[in-house]
Amino acid sequence: MEHLKFIAEIGSNWIGNGRVSPEKMLYESINQAWHAGANAVKLQYFRANTLYSRHRAPDLHARSRAFELPTELLAYAAEVTAMLGIELWVSVFDPNLVKEVSRYTDAFKIASGDLTYLGLRREVSKFAERTIGVSTGAALDYEIREAIGGLGHNNVVLFYCVSEYPASPQDFRLGSLMKYKGMVENLGLSDHTRGSLVATLAVAKGYTVFEKHFKAFDANEDSPDFGVSSNPDEFERYVNDIMVADRICGGDKKTITAAEAKERLWARRGSDGLRPTEEALA
Repeated sequence: MEHLKFIAEIGSNWIGNGRVSPEKMLYESINQAWHAGANAVKLQYFRANTLYSRHRAPDLHARSRAFELPTELLAYAAEVTAMLGIELWVSVFDPNLVKEVSRYTDAFKIASGDLTYLGLRREVSKFAERTIGVSTGAALDYEIREAIGGLGHNNVVLFYCVSEYPASPQDFRLGSLMKYKGMVENLGLSDHTRGSLVATLAVAKGYTVFEKHFKAFDANEDSPDFGVSSNPDEFERYVNDIMVADRICGGDKKTITAAEAKERLWARRGSDGLRPTEEALA
């Protein structure tokens, strides 16, 4: 189903576990995601000094330094995804890194926390030929409208997101993004829930892009994303559930199944008003 996009959010799960190098872990993450049905993977590109305040968030600043993706690994990820024929998405968190990221990525992502970061939006919007994903966790409508307008083009995927890890399905209001459908290219779901219930309902609403945190089988349990990430088996079930939901919700012409074709002859009435039709015995 080519109209559906499945993004495996590797996030910080590229860190090796001591037995596996970061390069090997990154390769395994991308390869296993592809085998599980992903047609895109996403990484995060930031530098601690321009992400967290040393004074207001010293612990987060110190921790994030360990998960800074080296530029050479971003370039390597671009090679691997190109070889597999899938897209590389990158969440970029620093306006000064956007141009560097543009050498490798097929699509940018603006994280929920940076929806209102004007400097970042301005730099990303310079790459009008790229898809730009915009996540809306903890955002209000006026902030969403401003972000979409500020990007200045329609090549935008607007992601519904609940910024909880994990998120509760009861907190989702998927219909709230319907008003933006004509303003953006596609609607997406940045899914932090466990399972696929919300995603299958999103299909019925017309969402076509689905992002889920992903961890390879040998991922490091110390990764901040480990606990909310799906392993390859779980991600594959997620993809399959969405594809089934898409088939159920699709179609603009009523048809009958092969089983119904036989039932039709026996359930309909013949010329004498009794079942089955004469054709059923022919």
